[in-house]
This record gives sequence, structure tokens and C-alpha cells, in this order.
Amino acid sequence: MDLSKMQELLPNEVVTMGLGFHINNRPTSQISEIQQIINNRFSADLQILLAEKGLPCQVLRLGSPKWKSGRLRLTLLFEPDEPDEVESLTGNPDQPLDEIRRLADG
Repeated sequence: MDLSKMQELLPNEVVTMGLGFHINNRPTSQISEIQQIINNRFSADLQILLAEKGLPCQVLRLGSPKWKSGRLRLTLLFEPDEPDEVESLTGNPDQPLDEIRRLADG
């Protein structure tokens, strides 16, 4: 999983899911609805992970000499199957500059 390609979805954005993966028997849902469903299914002790504030904690990463303070949060991320056109242009250093200009001029 390449986290640099992930996009955090906003509460009012809408997703549509394939057949058999519907939430609440509907093919489309707002992210806020999905977050609420997840929140309702977690116990009260775990609901704080879904809150914007998260759970205060410390982490000791491999190779790090000391603990680092922060917050533990669960979030929904979207990973596009194909990069946006702008991303694909900037991500390919071998593409000639003339081709990029041609695409920009439309």
C-alpha cells in the first residue's frame, strides 16, 4: 500500500460501492454515513479512535531512540485505481516537455 497515493475523503463526499458491498442496503453513501455506521458498531471505548481528536498515545518506532507523543486515529482513505491526469504528468520525469505543453493547451 502506497500511502502517498491515498486521499482522505471529506464527510460530505459520496462513494458508490459495487454489488454485494452496499452499506445500509444502498449503493451510495456519504462518508459521514459510513463513519457513523462504524462508530455505532464500535464499543464506547473504541469510538474515540474515530473522533477527530483521536486517542492520546506515544509510539516507539523501529530505529527511533525515544518515544514520540501523538494521537491514534482511524480514518477512511481512498486509493484511486489510476492516478489523476495531473499526477501522472508530474510523476513521469521521462515525458518530454513538449508533450506536457501540448496537453496543457488542450
